[in-house]
Amino acid sequence: MKKNIYVAILLVGMLFSGIPACHAQEYKAIKKRATEIFTDVYNKYAICNKNMDSPNPYGVISSLDDQYCSKDWNKTLRAVQKKVEKTDGIFFEADYWIEAQDFGDTKFRRIVDVKPLKDGSYLVSVEFRLFEGDPANNISDHDQTIHVKLVKERGNWYIDDFLTSSDDDGNVDENASSWKQEMLNYLSEE
Repeated sequence: MKKNIYVAILLVGMLFSGIPACHAQEYKAIKKRATEIFTDVYNKYAICNKNMDSPNPYGVISSLDDQYCSKDWNKTLRAVQKKVEKTDGIFFEADYWIEAQDFGDTKFRRIVDVKPLKDGSYLVSVEFRLFEGDPANNISDHDQTIHVKLVKERGNWYIDDFLTSSDDDGNVDENASSWKQEMLNYLSEE
């Protein structure tokens, strides 16, 4: 009897929270995986920031794509890197993991939202602190939200794209600006 009541409460809660009952388990798994990914990512950025005077401060973040991104993302990324090297061009003017050029003592804050997409992937919005406040240097706390598309492969969820907010409130939808699409566009240019 208690189990039936618990299940009924869970289903009613999902109904009112906007999460379809068929996605409840996936939602939990994705939220857990995204929390795991971005806790590690922003811890590594904070370590990188603390070690800026070392010979290779970016070494700690250099494997993030291989570790947490899809095979297709990494294939596309390598092709872009190869083209950039060949042409002495510039593609990445900002870091897609933080949607910025500079960072401080970054910290993961929370998963803001998880939405299923029509293609079976999920859109996850992640809030993190880009800089910790420092009143002495007139720097205020700066929370930022990034959006990623997660796909299931190799038995887990991996980032397949980084999406840029499509409005001033930081909201994003399936038609938002896509880092992956920008890379594909760059690769198709002569």
